[in-house]
Amino acid sequence: MSSKAVNKSFKDRGTITKIYLKNFTSYNEVVFTPGRNLNLVTGPNGTGKSTLVAAIALGLGGNVKTMGKSGYIKQYIKRGEDTAVIEIELRDTPTKVIKINRTFTENKSVWKLNNESVSEARIAEVTDDLNIQIGNLCQFLPQDRVKAFSEMDPKQLLLNTEQSVGDPKLYEYHQNLIQYRREQKQLEEDIAQRNSMLDLHTQKYQALEETVSGIKERKVIKKRIMALGQKRAWIVYDQSRKSLTQAKDKSDTVARKIKQLKQTLKPTVELKAEKEIQIRKLKLSIDNYATKINKYRSDYKKIIEQLENQHAKISEIRHEVKHDIEVENRRESTITAAETQKNKLCNDLRIITEELGTVESINEKSNDLSRSLQKQRNIVGALAEEMTVLRQEIDKNNRSVASLQHEHRQLSDVASKRLNLLKSRNQDAWKGVIWLRENIHKFSSPVHEPMMLNIQVKNEEYAKYFEGMIATRDLYAFVCEDKNDMNLLLTHLREEQNLVVNVVHSDPHEQYSSRPEIPIESIRRYGFQEYLSSLIEAPPTIMKYLITMYSIHNIPIGTEVVEDNIENIPAKLQCYLSPNNIYSVKVSRYTGDKSIRTVRLPKPYLLSMVVDAGKIRQIESTIKDYERRQNDLLTQLRPIEQKHRDAEEENTKLRNAKNQCQLDLQQVQGLNSRINLAIQKLQQLETERKNIEDIKAAGKERIMNVIKKQMLMYTKCNSLADEALKVNIESETVSMQLTVLQKELANELEETKIIRENLRVAEIEHHDLEKQLQPLKRETERLYDDAMRLTDGANPQDTARFKPFKTAFGKLPGTIEEIDEALQTAQARVYCLDDHHGGEDILRDYERTKEYVEKLKQEIETLSIKLEVNEQKIEEIRDIWLPLLQELVETINGNFSKYFTSLGCVGEISLGHGENPMDFEEYEIKIRVKFRDDDDLKDFTKERQSGGERSVTTAIYMISLQELSRVPFRCVDEINQAMDAVNERRVFDLIVKMTSKADSAQYFLLTPKLLPNLKYTEQVRVHIVFNGPYVVPWNRFNTIDYCDGITADRNRK
Repeated sequence: MSSKAVNKSFKDRGTITKIYLKNFTSYNEVVFTPGRNLNLVTGPNGTGKSTLVAAIALGLGGNVKTMGKSGYIKQYIKRGEDTAVIEIELRDTPTKVIKINRTFTENKSVWKLNNESVSEARIAEVTDDLNIQIGNLCQFLPQDRVKAFSEMDPKQLLLNTEQSVGDPKLYEYHQNLIQYRREQKQLEEDIAQRNSMLDLHTQKYQALEETVSGIKERKVIKKRIMALGQKRAWIVYDQSRKSLTQAKDKSDTVARKIKQLKQTLKPTVELKAEKEIQIRKLKLSIDNYATKINKYRSDYKKIIEQLENQHAKISEIRHEVKHDIEVENRRESTITAAETQKNKLCNDLRIITEELGTVESINEKSNDLSRSLQKQRNIVGALAEEMTVLRQEIDKNNRSVASLQHEHRQLSDVASKRLNLLKSRNQDAWKGVIWLRENIHKFSSPVHEPMMLNIQVKNEEYAKYFEGMIATRDLYAFVCEDKNDMNLLLTHLREEQNLVVNVVHSDPHEQYSSRPEIPIESIRRYGFQEYLSSLIEAPPTIMKYLITMYSIHNIPIGTEVVEDNIENIPAKLQCYLSPNNIYSVKVSRYTGDKSIRTVRLPKPYLLSMVVDAGKIRQIESTIKDYERRQNDLLTQLRPIEQKHRDAEEENTKLRNAKNQCQLDLQQVQGLNSRINLAIQKLQQLETERKNIEDIKAAGKERIMNVIKKQMLMYTKCNSLADEALKVNIESETVSMQLTVLQKELANELEETKIIRENLRVAEIEHHDLEKQLQPLKRETERLYDDAMRLTDGANPQDTARFKPFKTAFGKLPGTIEEIDEALQTAQARVYCLDDHHGGEDILRDYERTKEYVEKLKQEIETLSIKLEVNEQKIEEIRDIWLPLLQELVETINGNFSKYFTSLGCVGEISLGHGENPMDFEEYEIKIRVKFRDDDDLKDFTKERQSGGERSVTTAIYMISLQELSRVPFRCVDEINQAMDAVNERRVFDLIVKMTSKADSAQYFLLTPKLLPNLKYTEQVRVHIVFNGPYVVPWNRFNTIDYCDGITADRNRK
């Protein structure tokens, strides 16, 4: 026997030997060491018993849903921590354990198998090999899923039982039977469908056979018509081809005549071309001579213009000589006037110097003023800088105030945003608000706009609580303090305007209590923080309505801790809230059983826009601080501005004085400049003195030079005239030569006129023949293409391809007339036959139907074989599975009946099925119980039995499976809920008895309470969980001293 087989036969394989937890829900760190048989886990509510069950489920591959809860695994991480650890040791062999570790954070789990990192799928393989079924309620029954056990339908109960006990192949057989039965139904359905299709298509095939014979005869005649058309096309083409050949021959004859005539004319043409070349050359020479003559004429004209210019220049020289003589005659009086002007300017300079000072003294005074002016500018600049700094501070202060005021307006503008939200959500209510604001004077007492506009949630995260608790119609409701006002408002809005609105009445003067029935301090340990009424601000009238109608002063809200303490919260709290859920509590007046209804909190829409009053107050305080700062800055700025104005005035005075100095300096310097110019003018007048005879001699010399230039120009004119005459004579000679050649050419052309006329006529004839040839050629090509198309691209030259057509043509008439007659006969025959529209489609449909009928027959035969094989498999497996299952159910029934009888009740387990025993999905385990003598046996359902009866039934069924178990352990959490003391004791004794056997599965039984004087065996290990924030730490708790103290207390009593 292999070691693997030995391992699997080891009866303790898969039992839990150790559980280690760190930062898991309420535990910082804990080690749990269970016993081999019954492990009784007890302790007060909320101390962490169910945490152990959750650790087993999550540590062996389960999820939050396995625990019957919603949410995510992150909720099992201890508050304030980021990571939690679950480590479970499972027995593998007598000397070896399997260690599974799961370390998880908010959104990630890391798995280890024997300290090696593995995937979650590998963990699933290991638990499957150990036959650990976390999701099977017959093995693993958490506290939140005890109710789910009774809600299992009989079919689910059978499947879970097969997985949990009996032959390991029992569940596999059942699943195979279900699958084979589904396949069997599908095969039967497929065969029936195909038989139906076969009948339908066989009838169609038989109907088509009668039509096909006529279609085939018509097809043969149409084929002959096609052949006749093909032969006719080739005959017509051949006739057209012959006509084309004849026309082409005629065109070629005329072309040869044209060629012969051109040959005759060739010498004359060559001589004509030669003379035409000579004529072109002579014409070109004549043009060149004309160009030269034009150029001589242009040059002659330019010289004449230059001669005229020289005549004008002589006149100009004579005028200049006359002018220079007159200037010299006036020069002495000009020098006297210039001297007088200079003396006057010198006298003016002396007077101004005495009055204003010299240039040096004025410059010195200007420099002193510049230094004073720079000093004053520095003072002005320093004051301006101080002013700029203060003004920047003021501007910055103003911007801060504006920003804060904008933020204040935005925060305070929640009312308009909510009004817009109301408009988008409830048009009628919005219209009512607009009307009310315009007509508020019509009412005697205050009328409040819809509550959603008046309720201010202190924090937007609280909005979801109020929208979850307060009906939407009330959030849209108007609130009247006077009933007459309410009737008046309804009349105007509903009756007159047909608006669908809600209006409620709330009298603020009526007495009511807003104090909670249970002080919040009394329930803080369950995770509660505030009552709903303390989370909003609203007008007293609206607050009174919410308290009296919804008791918001008695509805507490809390943290996630609330969800972990649901069973411990006082039943007096009929409604409370966690961050995600609304919990409504009802207590049965007959049994005292508490039922809790959980509803998910909605996403807020209407109240999520809130006024942050604290933020507004903070902003207003900051604005006041800025305003005080503004006043301080303005107080500092005013004296500096006055100093700056005074400094600017002094600066202006200095600048004016400096400018006056500059004006004085410019005046003195201007006189100096004018004196210098007068001196220079006198010097120039003296320097420019000339002798009158010298002026006359220079003018005469200049005139003689001009006359010499004129003589040269006259000589050039005579030369140009001679050249022009010579060129003109040569041009006349060439013109005469041109006239002679042109006459000779005209005579030669006259001699060849008849030949050229014959050539012209021949060319016109050839052109007409070619023009007539083109349509004939196109028609022949068209006829050829038609014939080729009709014979599928084969022509007579392609012997191999055309052979079938040639053979067919040999059997047909030979002339166009005979072919046309044969075509008429064939077409008349086709007309006489029935015209089956879409005949080709009918033939194809006939062939397709024939093939499809054969295909259906083959498919039916194949499916029938498969069905036979399937039925054989079902019969083989059923013959194995059903006896095993019946035996198992009888065994469970024996145990169940026996244990129920020991409780003084009656119970039975039976195997049931649907109307057809072959529908294996309909097989089920029925539980029927009777708890009272006057009752009949009734099916076990969640509706028929009480909570205590369901708990007893569940416990007995689990015990009945115990000795048949093939799972390594079972886990049941608080199964004794709602049991009476007698039944609880009997159930406990049965569990102890069954789990004390050597071959029983390991058992975990969790309960918050134990009856006194229960019987325990050596195989029972009791684990007391006493965990909590106020409990003595484990390292300071002495078990022996604690037990001695209890004994002493009992002895004293």
